[in-house]
Amino acid sequence: MKIAFILLFFTITVQAVDVEQRWQFLAANRALSNNDLKKFEQKLIELKDYPITHYLRFFYLKSRLTTKNSQNILAFLAKYPDSPIAKSLRYKWLNKLAQKRDNAMFLIAYTPQEDTALRCYFLKANLKIKHNLTGLEKEAKDLWLVGKSQHSFCNSAFKYLYKHNLITHKLRWQRVRLAMHEGELQLAKKIARGLPKTDQLLLKRWQNIHKNPAIELKNFKYPDTPLAREIIAYGLRHLSHQNADKAYDYWKNNFKRHYSFSYKINTELLYYIALEGIKQHLSVATTWLAEIDKNNDQEINHQRLQIALFKQDWYMLKQIIQSLSINLQQQPQWQYWLARTLEETANHDKAEMILQKLAVFRGYYGFLAADRLGKIYNFPSQKLKIKSETKERLLVENPGLIRARELYFLGLTALARAEWQDVLPTLNQDELKVAAVLSHKWGWYDRSIAAINEINYNSDLDMEFPLPFYDIIMSQSQVQRIEFSRIYAIILAASKFQTDAHSTDGRLGLMQLRLKDANNMATKQNINLTNIEELFLPDINITLGTAYFRQLLNEFDNNQLLAFAAYDAGVGVVKYWLKKYSCLPTDIWVELIPSRDYVQLILSYISIFDHQMGNQQQMPLDTIQADECG
Repeated sequence: MKIAFILLFFTITVQAVDVEQRWQFLAANRALSNNDLKKFEQKLIELKDYPITHYLRFFYLKSRLTTKNSQNILAFLAKYPDSPIAKSLRYKWLNKLAQKRDNAMFLIAYTPQEDTALRCYFLKANLKIKHNLTGLEKEAKDLWLVGKSQHSFCNSAFKYLYKHNLITHKLRWQRVRLAMHEGELQLAKKIARGLPKTDQLLLKRWQNIHKNPAIELKNFKYPDTPLAREIIAYGLRHLSHQNADKAYDYWKNNFKRHYSFSYKINTELLYYIALEGIKQHLSVATTWLAEIDKNNDQEINHQRLQIALFKQDWYMLKQIIQSLSINLQQQPQWQYWLARTLEETANHDKAEMILQKLAVFRGYYGFLAADRLGKIYNFPSQKLKIKSETKERLLVENPGLIRARELYFLGLTALARAEWQDVLPTLNQDELKVAAVLSHKWGWYDRSIAAINEINYNSDLDMEFPLPFYDIIMSQSQVQRIEFSRIYAIILAASKFQTDAHSTDGRLGLMQLRLKDANNMATKQNINLTNIEELFLPDINITLGTAYFRQLLNEFDNNQLLAFAAYDAGVGVVKYWLKKYSCLPTDIWVELIPSRDYVQLILSYISIFDHQMGNQQQMPLDTIQADECG
């Protein structure tokens, strides 16, 4: 394993660990990489008092998951049962044992796992050795009773359930329902083969409703049973995505009258249909909400706001705001739009009073208010204070925090983060403050930001908006003709300065680049990307990410607002939004687009980073209007 030792951290004045031990750790790891096991074992002896020496043993075992090492692995797992690396090692070893079909050792090594394949192999191994699932039938049923197909390791356990008549008709219908709600129509049909023909016909009708809800619901005539009501509710939700007006008509004039839906289900159905109607900009959908008490629902209220703004119906917007609770009305978003409503209805004095109060806040709506008043932005900041005795105690008495620090200093960031995440829930408020300050001092900014978010402290600008990677950001700022604050804002919004960040949709690194975009930019920048891990290197990621943002700016004629939206949602989507909302004022355009939260964050971050560097600039709210708007 390669370890990038960060020399900068040698200057940190934390003396609980001798720096020499860090060098020895690196030497031991190099010996292991070179397969010099004699030197490796000697270094382990020399490092016996170092807090993370057992990580070297973990590296050794992880790369040698063989039958010969079984006892050593078991001993390690027994010695460090709660360590993040023990969990990782056990997971890797169990997978190896499953691949080798070593059922006996698998059962010895197994502890309850979240991974479905391993859970299923545990049952499979029991069947191979004990030939039954006595005491494990519930585990097998739990794995079977899901709305999707499971790993092939599960097949033997599922056959056991069928063979021993443990799958009743009731259970079959439960899984059919789950599969239908997951959209797994073929699985639902397969499971239903064990049901009576009448039940299979009902499922066929249900699947037809999935494919064509408008026609099938119109002709749906079944006795009033719980299953029939479930199918109707499913169909109405499905139809509301396509045509909320028609779904409401079916519900109001047919199904609500002829089927005994509970008050709860009726309310949930109307809520769902109304929400879809508002998303489809149906004005009538706002009146549907009068039938249920949902006036404090955040999502519904924002959709109502969007309808009023899309129509620029300031009277409607005023009514919406007045319908909110007093607490909601006081939130910056609603205060801003109340002020805008008053401006548009020629009540300028009251509008200005609201904007004056709002402009003291640091954030998107506060900055918008300041812009309308022509005032400079307000940047209140107060250093996070910690107790020195708490700091000293943590650095001496908290082994998890010490391990996290050492691993981070050695460049083992992912392992360090795992230790950190184990420690965080055990800390009280004072200790969390210390953890935030320490991680900031170490340069571990993503953990520092996470810690201050944990304690809900947003008054220390230096901790919330640090300025790492300064040289490369300033360099690329000049190369791509992009102000540095824009790059910093994208990084903070995208990754919170976590260099190895990766999202579920495949975005990678500090600037959360998609692999396709990264490769495209690398070609244009004459950078040879040899593997995906290089995208976690700050210099490479920032270089490619900044080039990609420059490409977006070029695509949208240097309109920063459109480029930011495209960075989040893609060029094609933003062009659609531009066409749909192009003749609206800029603040309304931002409020209407699905990427509004991201864009609002970016805009506010830009101004704060400008302030951090001693600049005073307004948010880049470029005009969003097409030529045909006049």
